[in-house]
Amino acid sequence: MKALQAGKAVFVTASRKGMAAESGVMSACAAACGQMAGKSAAVQIDLDDPAEVAFIQELKLKPEAAQPTTVVINTQGQITGAFNGPVEVGNLVQAATKKAGGCCPGGAASSAGCGPTKK
Repeated sequence: MKALQAGKAVFVTASRKGMAAESGVMSACAAACGQMAGKSAAVQIDLDDPAEVAFIQELKLKPEAAQPTTVVINTQGQITGAFNGPVEVGNLVQAATKKAGGCCPGGAASSAGCGPTKK
């Protein structure tokens, strides 16, 4: 939350001890943070930590996952990417700088008539 409040994108990696790809995923997140020059932060959460259950549910992660899952949240607090297992640094940076669509389904612009029409 502190990183988002500071206007940074966040890479949230959910894993548990013993996952084979865990160190590679964390290295990719660290490299992505380096490329973004202080405009992002990496956070790791433990899928087995009872204190993280609500956050895991909020991110719609599977607690029984066999591989680490990385969720990317842009500077507006929108989830713009989710990756299971190993992830490329470029994909993380691209997701972190992506702007998600507005409130309309499918990302349609409000002028496309997704809301009630004004009379």
